[in-house]
Amino acid sequence: MHARTRALWGCLVVWIAGCGDSPKRPLGATCEDDAQCASGLCVVNQCLDPAQDDDSDGLVNALEAGLGTNPLDADSDHDDKSDRAELDGNLMHVDTDRDGKPDAVESAKADADGDCIPDELDPDDGDGPGPGTIDCTVGPRDCEALFVDGTAVEDGRYTIDPDGVGGAKAFEVACLMSAERGGWTRWVPGVRQALGASSAGPREYLVAFADGRWLRSPPTTLDFAFTAGAALGGTWYYHRGTEDGAFACGDAAVPAVGLGCGGGETRVAASAGDATEATARVCVDGPAAIGTGDAACADATVWVRIMPCAHGAEDLVGDGGFADFLGAEAQRCWVVHGEPTAFTASTEVPTTGSGIPALRVATSSVTEPWETVLLGAETTLVAGRAYRLSFAARAEAARAILVVVQASDGTLFALRDVAVRTGWGQVELEFVPSVTTHFGRVELQLGGSGAAVSIDDLALIDLGPGACDPADGELLGNAGFGLGTACWKVEGKGGVLTRRSSEVPTEGDAPSLELEPAGALTSLYDLTLQQGGLGLAGEHWHGLSFAVKGERAFTGAVTVQEPDGGAVTFDAEVSIAPTWTRASYEFLTGAESPNAALNLALGDVAGGKVWVDDVRMVDRGPSPCVPSGASDLLMDGDFVGGLLCWTPLVDASELGTLEVERGDGSPTAPSIRATVAESDPVAVHVAQEGFTLRSAASYRVQFVARADAARTLVVIVHNWDDFHQYHYEEVAIGTGWTPIALTFTADRDEPAGVFELQLGGPAGRIWIDAARLIAL
Repeated sequence: MHARTRALWGCLVVWIAGCGDSPKRPLGATCEDDAQCASGLCVVNQCLDPAQDDDSDGLVNALEAGLGTNPLDADSDHDDKSDRAELDGNLMHVDTDRDGKPDAVESAKADADGDCIPDELDPDDGDGPGPGTIDCTVGPRDCEALFVDGTAVEDGRYTIDPDGVGGAKAFEVACLMSAERGGWTRWVPGVRQALGASSAGPREYLVAFADGRWLRSPPTTLDFAFTAGAALGGTWYYHRGTEDGAFACGDAAVPAVGLGCGGGETRVAASAGDATEATARVCVDGPAAIGTGDAACADATVWVRIMPCAHGAEDLVGDGGFADFLGAEAQRCWVVHGEPTAFTASTEVPTTGSGIPALRVATSSVTEPWETVLLGAETTLVAGRAYRLSFAARAEAARAILVVVQASDGTLFALRDVAVRTGWGQVELEFVPSVTTHFGRVELQLGGSGAAVSIDDLALIDLGPGACDPADGELLGNAGFGLGTACWKVEGKGGVLTRRSSEVPTEGDAPSLELEPAGALTSLYDLTLQQGGLGLAGEHWHGLSFAVKGERAFTGAVTVQEPDGGAVTFDAEVSIAPTWTRASYEFLTGAESPNAALNLALGDVAGGKVWVDDVRMVDRGPSPCVPSGASDLLMDGDFVGGLLCWTPLVDASELGTLEVERGDGSPTAPSIRATVAESDPVAVHVAQEGFTLRSAASYRVQFVARADAARTLVVIVHNWDDFHQYHYEEVAIGTGWTPIALTFTADRDEPAGVFELQLGGPAGRIWIDAARLIAL
């Protein structure tokens, strides 16, 4: 307890017991010191009862005298906080600015030196310019703020205060509210200086030329300077006004380059006009240039719009970490639909996340996904460029959410149901917009389930031009990885993806892609390279090939299947060696698959790196039985298309049947099942025909087979014209799957070869799968 406080309390005790016989002044009488008062306490020239609380602030008079506060005023410094509220839990002083003046007697409202910092927060109350020297009121920062809160929606002049409290006084400026969504502030020197001083952050510029052309900049943190030769790099978007007042990409004659219809660099070549309404001399290089040479420069007015959401290259949709989601600025970045209480900031974040709060969405009272929506709007998306939308998600119970990316006019770019589990998982979706829009919408539809869902680290990343577009029969885009891995992602436990490795096959294209495990692996599927959105036609034959190399030898796997673990169209093993090898496969699709995924399972459990290069998937068209390719002349050996590519023969129905059996446990189901009675071997057979054999070339016949009892089959390669035999052999099979591999050399050229399996003989059932005739 304060020394004076202890003395006052001591006097209080003596006074109660009766101390001294000299006459003392009563309570309420005027006084100059404590000795004059019968109570022993003189404060603010008045005798007070030490044990009373005259101002009802929770502090007795004697204690307030010791603290230096006014016992007759519950708020001694008149800052709307009581004296008791400005003490700590032990009734001791708090000094926020550590200037030796307690908060209880230093106002949080008064500003003694006029520097717009309240005394309670100002460690030096005497270093300012003096009261009334500067304007401490807060006005709208820019035209965007006026537009967002609805204060101003028409073009005109308005008062703004770009640098806020303590800066320059508010001033009037022109606002453009009718173009490009509105909220544009005229970029005159005063605005530039004020925003530059306040570190306003990311912004966009809109440049208007007298001939009706418009340029809109990409997001940037750079100032558009009014000095000769200053450059604001990057590719700008080119616009021309339309009859309905909207802005569209320029004339069709202007080629699309870079991020939009414009190209090259926009720079300020000179300044013109007066100091308050400057007109910039703007020069444009590239296809959208105003002209050539000096004619490429023209006077233009410049407008700026501050972007509260920090639309940077790694996060185009705003505060994906949701650090300030419930704050006013963050709410300007996002549009939310649903219950007002549905969206809350959560301190639970994924271990691999940004470390700032996640967003928790409670959806207990809604039944449709679109009834609770998180929307990142006004995102620039450019036709022909690839984007990756990614975020982390978890739910209180397993559920699904719907992800939609579209233009404001409803043009759909991406749509996917995403399964969300109870543990944090990463969601990634890649797409290429079909049209350019500055008003793209990234939408997570979170309704439709009573399980609350949490979202974190939402980002929309621009991956570059045309990364996934099919070209020249190659469905996977840049298989040489020269421009990165825009359409590829790593599934499983994850790994380090190096997109421009110098390790390349001698016959491949540099660079290659390098995969390094991020941790210990227990399965080859723990490290999977995936390409989605393949768009496979139904009942088409496809050729798949790629080059692969590992730090050590192991066996991987390749699958083509529906997204998110759906039906498998094709699967096979991949032999990986310490030297580059070429893996080649062919497969037949069933139904059309517009969003199939190619998965390369490359997890070396020993932890080694793997390199991949020159991935190709070629659509060979709707005729699956026309031989093509040297590695597998028979194509449909797995019988995915049934007996479509094979010629079945049963001489009489009582001799047997031939059909496709699915789900029979065969190595690459389905298989062919023959049910035969006792007959000549040739009476029940399957044959593949129409391939070419070259004289003196070697070939391998291979397949797997089993029967319900041990027996023999006949393998014969011939032609139909003169039944010339290139190879004939009887092979024994047992009740378990038996691999068969036979090698032969053709003794003449053959344009119409036939590979035949004769299955007749003893009564019983026989299964055949994975039949191939391979050129060696």
